Amino acid sequence: SDSQRVIRTLSERRAEFATDPAALHAYVRSEFTQIFDRVYTARLVLGHNGRSASDADIRAFADALANNLMMRYANSLLKIDPGLNVKVTSETPLRNGTIIKVASLIDRRIGSPVDVDYLFHRNGDRWQAFDVIVEGISLVQTFRTQFDAELRTTSLTKITEDLRNGTMQ
Repeated sequence: SDSQRVIRTLSERRAEFATDPAALHAYVRSEFTQIFDRVYTARLVLGHNGRSASDADIRAFADALANNLMMRYANSLLKIDPGLNVKVTSETPLRNGTIIKVASLIDRRIGSPVDVDYLFHRNGDRWQAFDVIVEGISLVQTFRTQFDAELRTTSLTKITEDLRNGTMQ
């Protein structure tokens, strides 16, 4: 699975990534770009707030959100226990097969297993993830709530800029 491959690579290249954060960020960015549909995720996060936004504004927000997430999580990935084991427990078609929910269980050496579900949709010729649900908490729903509140008082352009600058978490 992609998860096992990423964990294995992080473990094998841990020393290199620890001394070369740019290499770590490049690796995470390349994986994220292949696996996630950033624009679709951004549209879901923005919900009704994105309906009046231009495609360019949506893409800019998608890139800023993805880059912000990658920067925040890249360094924490080095702390991942190399003994993690990711098991896919089920694949369930939803909405007449237009969405696939992949349920997985992450076994850790210390602590109880963690349920992580991924929602995929068809994007061109491949399936890409658009949401991650960890222990029942959806990335899309969490960000939608956060950005909905922000967008009541701030423009999408300003939020995109704050994400780019790292002034919004």
